[in-house]
Parts: sequence; structure tokens; C-alpha cells
Amino acid sequence: MASMLSDSAKEALSGAQETVLYFFGIVIVFSPIGFLISNLISGKSILIKKLAYLLFVGVGFFIAIKVVFF
Repeated sequence: MASMLSDSAKEALSGAQETVLYFFGIVIVFSPIGFLISNLISGKSILIKKLAYLLFVGVGFFIAIKVVFF
């Protein structure tokens, strides 16, 4: 199917794939960091641990958007 595309379309498709990989690669890096830090918070409620995890994933999304799209 990809052989039917023109060269410019193939180049655009590979650029889009690279963008998606960069974006989710950055988010995947921040996810385990948030998981580890949320597990280091001892004696706190589960809600606070989940909020800490979501904070790091959110920061990962924000940084990924800034790096990839701007």
C-alpha cells in the first residue's frame, strides 16, 4: 500500500511517524518517574499518590507538546 504513495507523501508520513514517536517517547519517560515518586510518598492517601503520578504524566505531556510542536 505504501508503494502506491508518491515520494513527498512517503516523506510526510515518515515525518508524522517520527513526531508521534518523539511525543509518546517523552511521555513514557515521565510516566515511570511519576510512578516511582508516587510510591516514595509513604503514609499518604492513595489520592495524593495518584495526584503526584498524574502531575508527572501531565508535565511529560506538556514538555512533549512544547518540544515536538514548537
